[in-house]
Amino acid sequence: TGFEAMGSGWHSIAVRLADGKVFDPFEGQKSIEEKKVKLTNPRAFPDDPLRVLRAARFASILDFALDSEIYTIAKDIDLSGISAERIQEELFKILLHSPQPSLGLEELFSELYDAGHQPDDQDIGTCLIEGVRQHNFIPKPAETDYQDVITCEYKRYYQKRLKGKATVARASRMDWIMVS
Repeated sequence: TGFEAMGSGWHSIAVRLADGKVFDPFEGQKSIEEKKVKLTNPRAFPDDPLRVLRAARFASILDFALDSEIYTIAKDIDLSGISAERIQEELFKILLHSPQPSLGLEELFSELYDAGHQPDDQDIGTCLIEGVRQHNFIPKPAETDYQDVITCEYKRYYQKRLKGKATVARASRMDWIMVS
């Protein structure tokens, strides 16, 4: 159906204007209540690979969890056919509109912190980019801006960790905030 093609439950909610009847064939309202991004159509990602990044963005911005099926399917999706500009736009939306974009990077930040890297180390930007690149595709045109943003986030994390306020994130958060 057309609803199924949308890819996620809440995108599949409709209201009939004549009488206000709600059509929710994939339990989108339940997904919203559970704060979970659920996949309604396993073909949604292969048909439109940018949906992988959009799912990550929605989860990040709304502080929703991703359904485990999304992880399984997203890891096999080839993003190389998407223009660098579209990927860059989605990544920047994640970084700029998420309440706490560093959540998905805390595992990497923790490793760097534990290894003794200071925020003002000359090579910290390179270390961060290489760490992120292990899990994600970073388009060349976005690399410098991306490096600046994650370096700033590492500085925040570092200060919180020094004060004993930072914790190591769940490993799965890195996979969804920056889906590869």
